[in-house]
Amino acid sequence: MVRRVKVPTRDVFLTADGIATRLAIRELKKAKIDPGPLLAQAGISLLKLGEEPKRVGAESQVRFLEIAAEALGDSALGLHLAQHFDLRECGMLYYVLAASPNLGEAIRNLARYLAVSNEGIRLGVSERKKSTVLAVNYKIPRHTDRLFAEYGYAVVVRACRELADRNISPKAVTFIHGRNTNKAEFDRFYGCPVRFNATADTMIFPTEFLSIPILTSDKHLLQILKDACEEVLAKRGKISSTLRSMVENEIVQLQAI
Repeated sequence: MVRRVKVPTRDVFLTADGIATRLAIRELKKAKIDPGPLLAQAGISLLKLGEEPKRVGAESQVRFLEIAAEALGDSALGLHLAQHFDLRECGMLYYVLAASPNLGEAIRNLARYLAVSNEGIRLGVSERKKSTVLAVNYKIPRHTDRLFAEYGYAVVVRACRELADRNISPKAVTFIHGRNTNKAEFDRFYGCPVRFNATADTMIFPTEFLSIPILTSDKHLLQILKDACEEVLAKRGKISSTLRSMVENEIVQLQAI
């Protein structure tokens, strides 16, 4: 008799663009640390000499940042990685933001198309009269993540500052995970108090910031990029659904033996 198998809510096929992974690899190489064994420990396939990974498993990237941070002795590695790389490495998602007319539309587009970059997280945007709240939700285990969450928020703030050419700071930033060190460094970077051990991952901006124009706005390019993002999301959805069905079918067959 074939027993029914409960479909897990966790999706092991979720992938990420691997930018944080590549940045960490570069830091390891600068420190004369071989990234190969650390990549393998995180479940990321070993590469040919000189190659960098493209897309990686979303959970694997989270694990790799934690492993790399320990090897480098840098407990704030995520924040440090986010501050100095060329944001254009974020690819199509960055250019969608850069082509948006203002910060409000850029943030809405980020929420809509974040899965193009990372399928393991979702961004919710709640616009109120005085404050706009960005809240991150995870499709991978949140308790395993500390550094990637810090990396992601810092990248968003950097993007807002660079695209608007203003030293924008949120009103508040909160993280679910705890932190005992480097707290003052986080406050300095964000320009506001950062609270750890919070009940949610949030970043709060004054709603008036949403109307700040983006210097590189291009409505024609934006439409082209949005169409391309929609196509990517549609294709990814089909691929993920097919892979999940194949694995679930195999599990059912094994349970029947």
